[in-house]
Amino acid sequence: MSGGLPAFVAGIPDGPLPGIGRSIQARLQQVFPPAKFEFGIVPANVTAKQWNKLTVRTPFIGLGWTMMQDRTESPLFKGICAWNVFIAVMNERGLKERYFGDAQAPGLLHLAQIAVAAVNGMKTTDAGGNGLGSVFVRRVANAHGENFDENQAIAVLDLEVVTTIQAADVIPNPADLGLFQTLAIDWNFTGASSATDLNDVAGIPVTMESS
Repeated sequence: MSGGLPAFVAGIPDGPLPGIGRSIQARLQQVFPPAKFEFGIVPANVTAKQWNKLTVRTPFIGLGWTMMQDRTESPLFKGICAWNVFIAVMNERGLKERYFGDAQAPGLLHLAQIAVAAVNGMKTTDAGGNGLGSVFVRRVANAHGENFDENQAIAVLDLEVVTTIQAADVIPNPADLGLFQTLAIDWNFTGASSATDLNDVAGIPVTMESS
């Protein structure tokens, strides 16, 4: 089964968004041991293809960041940071077993209420232990999607954390900015089949090697 999220990048302040995500997953892994549960990151508007790939192994616990919205119109970006927790179980025996469990595994309803109790009211921190805000569960719902595996049962928790993003907490120290020189960049030019095509599209000299 999968483990936790990647550690924070040295030289870049952790900040509230990564810190909240790691805090939530760490709490979930306390009640859903990674040795027994698969963990993953769920993208926004997840497609059936993506979902079925994520949930090849179940029970599955997924975490997804939705948005952060600030309505204060102040120099500080402070507002509600929204996250989702996804829970998926699979049982071919039937709906009753998927939702209420059997001798082999707990059902979706059991796991959903455990997740609610685990994260509701928890405090989040960044990598340095600084408080980022408390988590509150606003809704837990039964979910399904078109072309998702019909033997699955899925629950989604809507979470909210009131937090603040400010420059001092997230912008790297100028002395550490050199780390960006090592970033890799991938280019994807639709329809480009030669160096000439790439030059026309990107406006930069490109050398292509043929094997």
